[in-house]
Amino acid sequence: MPCWSADGKWIYFTSLRTGNRQIWKMPADGGNATAVTQKGGTAAFASGDGRWIWYMKTASPVTSLWRVPTEGGPESEVVDSVLYLSAAAPGNYLYYFRFTASTSAAALERLDPATGSVDRVFTAAKPVGIGISLSPDLRKLYFTQVDAEESDLMLVRGFR
Repeated sequence: MPCWSADGKWIYFTSLRTGNRQIWKMPADGGNATAVTQKGGTAAFASGDGRWIWYMKTASPVTSLWRVPTEGGPESEVVDSVLYLSAAAPGNYLYYFRFTASTSAAALERLDPATGSVDRVFTAAKPVGIGISLSPDLRKLYFTQVDAEESDLMLVRGFR
């Protein structure tokens, strides 16, 4: 799951090349990759202002959301309980689905990184799957809603 930097000069991606899942960056026109995180990370996406790389800590269904400066540096937790692959950072804000275990609901929140203020946009009426996308003008939001989860039990006769 690579992503472009805001200025188009870098590509950020997840790699296990050191034995642990980390965020790396490399020049978009080719060259050597360098590690951005040292303490684990996956599913990177760049902030609209080019200052931060946001990423999920693990590839678990519910994980934490972290950030690190684009040039590397201190890694800090931003949100402790988000749905995996359900965050985006268009413009100056960070949008994410926060999971609340007590209600089993997911709420879309908007964080202003400059002030630290968080606004709840809405709480989903049904379970939320992975994925979130905002239109460039920030007037439309698309996300995956799980309407039904079901499976079938199958029998194979004569199996050996």
